[in-house]
Amino acid sequence: MTEKTYKITTGDLTVKVTKGADRLADFIDVAQRKNPKRPFLFVSKVLGRHIPVKPSVMAQTYDELAEGIMANLSGPIAVVGMAETAVGLGAGVHQALLARGCESVYLSSTRHPMDSPVFCEFKEEHSHAMSHYLHEPVDEKAKQNFIHASTLVLVDDEATTGNTFANLAKALAEAGLQDLSSLVAVTLVDWSQGALLEKLKTNEVTKQWQVHSHALIEGSWDWQAAGGIAPLALPSDVQATQKTAPILFSEKSCRAGLIESTPFKTCPTIKAGEKVLVLGSGEFVWQPYLLAKQLEDAGHDVYFSATSRSPVTDGYAMKHSLAFHDNYGENFAMYAYNIDAQIYDRILICSETSAQAWDKTLLSTLSQAEVVEYDV
Repeated sequence: MTEKTYKITTGDLTVKVTKGADRLADFIDVAQRKNPKRPFLFVSKVLGRHIPVKPSVMAQTYDELAEGIMANLSGPIAVVGMAETAVGLGAGVHQALLARGCESVYLSSTRHPMDSPVFCEFKEEHSHAMSHYLHEPVDEKAKQNFIHASTLVLVDDEATTGNTFANLAKALAEAGLQDLSSLVAVTLVDWSQGALLEKLKTNEVTKQWQVHSHALIEGSWDWQAAGGIAPLALPSDVQATQKTAPILFSEKSCRAGLIESTPFKTCPTIKAGEKVLVLGSGEFVWQPYLLAKQLEDAGHDVYFSATSRSPVTDGYAMKHSLAFHDNYGENFAMYAYNIDAQIYDRILICSETSAQAWDKTLLSTLSQAEVVEYDV
C-alpha cells in the first residue's frame, strides 16, 4: 500500500492506494474545487479533460480498461458513459470493445437534453450539476441493441460511494432494459473500498445480476478540513449572451447513441512542425478526440483537452484557467484549464454549435485559436 497526502488551502487529502500505486503520479493530481459538497478535485492526467494529453495515451487507457473487463462480458453490450467527464472515456471503452469483436452500443448521459424522447433520468449526488438524462438512441438499430442488451457497462472516471452507479443502473432497468443479466462498473480510479460492488449487489434491481467492477487504480481517501477555513462556494452562473444555440448534427452525438462513430468530415491542414492543441467542448469530446488522434497518427505533435463545467481554483494541478460564457446559451459558466497558449502554434476548438456561439473574449485571449465546427 502507498500513502500520499496532498495539501491544499482548505485542507489535507490523504490517499491510500492498494492497486496501481506505481502509476499514481502518472495518473492523478489534486486541485481545489469551488464546491462545498467536496472541496477538492481528483484531476486525471490521462482523461484529456483538465490536463492536455497525447491522444495515443488516451487510446492506451481505453484499451487497458476494455481488456480488463473482457472476461466479464456476455451477449450484446450497452456501454453508458457519465457526463461530462466520462463521455469520451465511455466512448473509448466502447470503441475498444468493438475492436475486440464485441457487439456493443454506446450512449452517454447528458446535462443538455435534446428534443428526442428521454429514456431515463438519474442523480449524481456530489456533483455541481446533479441531474443527468439519457435519451433513447436515435438510430433504430442502436436503439434495439441498447434495449435488448444483456450486459450493461457503466463508465465513470472515479467511484467513491457507488451511489451514482446504483442510481443509474436502477433507472435504466426501470425504464425498460429488461434483458440485462450482468453489470460491469468501469472506472479509472475506484476509491470505494468495496462499497461500489456492495451497493450494486444489494440494490433491489441490480442484485439480480452478475456484478463486477474494474479500475486501474484502487484505494481510499480521507479529507481533513483546515480549521477556520470555509469551503469555497459554487460561483454564480455567468449571464449568457444568447438564449439558445442549436447543436450541429445532434443525431451523431454520444448522447444520441452510437455504434460506429462519425468523425469530422473536414480535417484542418496542419503544417509540419506545428504543435497543436485540440480542445473538446463540454460533452462534445469524442469526435474531437478522433480528430486529434487522426492528426497524431499522421505524424503531428498533438495534445487533447476539453472545456469543463467544473469550477476549480488556480493552483496545485491547475496552472492556468479561463472562464467564459458557455457556447450552448444555457446560462452557465464554462472553464478551460491548463492551456498555456504560448506553447501551441494552433488551438483547434471543436464545437457542436456554430462558431458564432463562442465567447469572443475567450477567442481574443487565445489568439491562435480557431473554432472548428463539427461537420459530417
